[in-house]
Amino acid sequence: LKLARRAADRGQIAEARRLLSEAAGALGASSLAVSGDEVTLALIADINDCMRDLQDTTSYEKLASKKMAGLWQGHTKQRCTNMETTEVYANPTVKYNKAVFAQHTKSAPSQEP
Repeated sequence: LKLARRAADRGQIAEARRLLSEAAGALGASSLAVSGDEVTLALIADINDCMRDLQDTTSYEKLASKKMAGLWQGHTKQRCTNMETTEVYANPTVKYNKAVFAQHTKSAPSQEP
């Protein structure tokens, strides 16, 4: 993700996509992925998600740059749990809190006039 972000920051979108594709391919060929390791499969899903958003400079600047930065932070520092594929990293307390929040926001009356 870091190298792909650097390439995209320089406007080299094709190179960024190539780097992401290579990373996904290497992870996909690993014994962990072949055995169905949840974390490895989540990493591959994150990379593929970034590639879908990385179509051109505009899509990179509007969406992919933010997603790639967030995922990079989540995978290199503390695991983020605000994206669908990062649910695997959440501990039971985080999963519970997310479920309570989701339920509350579904049942809360709208505050809009």
